[in-house]
Amino acid sequence: MSKKPIVILGGGPTGLAAAYRLSLDGEKVILLEKEKHLGGLSATLEKEGFLYEFGPHAFHLKDPAMTNWLKNLLGKDFRLIPTNTHVLIEGQLFSYPLKASELFRKIRLSLGIRILGEYLWFYLKNLLRNKKPKNFEEWGIRNFGPTLYQMSFGNYTRKVWGVNPKKLSAKLAYQKVSRLNLGDIIVKLLGFQGREQPAYFHQYLYPKEGVEVIFQKMLGEIRQKGGIITGAKITKLKNVSGKIQTLEYQDSVGRMRKLFPAQVISTMTIKDLASLINHPLQKEVFQASQQLRYRDLIIVYLITWEKNPLFQSQWIYLVEDKFKFNRLTIGKNLSPKMAPKNQTVLSLEICCQKGDWLWRKTDQELLSLAREEIRKLKLDSEKITDFFIKRVENAYPIYLNDFEKNVQNVFKSLAKISNLILTGRNGLYLNCDIHDSFQMGFEAAQAIERKLNPSRWYQRESQKWLNH
Repeated sequence: MSKKPIVILGGGPTGLAAAYRLSLDGEKVILLEKEKHLGGLSATLEKEGFLYEFGPHAFHLKDPAMTNWLKNLLGKDFRLIPTNTHVLIEGQLFSYPLKASELFRKIRLSLGIRILGEYLWFYLKNLLRNKKPKNFEEWGIRNFGPTLYQMSFGNYTRKVWGVNPKKLSAKLAYQKVSRLNLGDIIVKLLGFQGREQPAYFHQYLYPKEGVEVIFQKMLGEIRQKGGIITGAKITKLKNVSGKIQTLEYQDSVGRMRKLFPAQVISTMTIKDLASLINHPLQKEVFQASQQLRYRDLIIVYLITWEKNPLFQSQWIYLVEDKFKFNRLTIGKNLSPKMAPKNQTVLSLEICCQKGDWLWRKTDQELLSLAREEIRKLKLDSEKITDFFIKRVENAYPIYLNDFEKNVQNVFKSLAKISNLILTGRNGLYLNCDIHDSFQMGFEAAQAIERKLNPSRWYQRESQKWLNH
């Protein structure tokens, strides 16, 4: 057992999972979180009888071990719910992932013929040249043809990430769009069986009272073996001879504190961590980290009494240019306990950059913008009874074409520090799901217990999750 504590930076799913696993194994753990609440971007917050999240985040059932762990932890406090996610195209809802019969039943015949022809043409071209796509847009056009690519996620990608899709890595497409297999759609359209989607696409696991329930069940074990400090602002990591010797932070009342860690697990963003490490690594890590960009997020929560067939969905992706917002979430369809009876919270998400024209808008201006979107969806904006707004910094890493090179440069430098490892979506610069975040925390705890070399850790984890 370590005499000095293992210090974990960040109280999101990954940090809490690492702390939980280490605590179960008898290690002394201290977790530092800058916010007053735990959970990071997966937190469940309460306001006047409503539960809301920055998402929310449901669990896919693709990893049996993770699914069993969640079920055992939650007992009866979870629901298994059918997937009911849609994409809104030309005023019609299409199931996501796309279904062949629905796609070609709803779109115009001329459009269907064009999509089919383009797909077959690019399919044959891909067979002949068999080259890796250079960027996101090239991947999309090769796999879907230009028409369906633009209709379903080409323009949407530009809106979400704020850059031309040609500047985005094809790795983003492999991670986020590979579920839309138009090849299977065509095969089924021609009357053949095609491949079935994995079972986990059809069902989610979701805690009855939000993801916060998971965190609360983990906290007791963590507190027994160490401590959790919220409102803690990290100010310095002192690197001496390739080891973090001291860690300084400001507590919630402004007092400066010091810790002397045996190991440090960081789930902070790479750019934030880079500014805290002292010479000699600060400069080289900082320079590489500044090439890594993040997308910020604004969520407008609308409380309404309206009942509408549209509200049967859990998520609706607003892919068309006429919509400024990216996605509509109806959390009550994940659990009825998310809102009081006969009321609904609609969450409208819009990506932006801190300091841009959207970020600078007042809450009332954002409400007006959200009302406009509601009217475009043919909903009654007059039935909105209340609203609240959350601004989220560093919500998503932006996979620019050269991001992998910059990430590896950061890891190469940080691997020189023997008692520091980065993990989680921010630490490893990943766009991943919540169940992946928990698993990364467990793996980080295991790596420390096995004394895994940091170089091997970064090589293994970054490649594993980037190719996930």
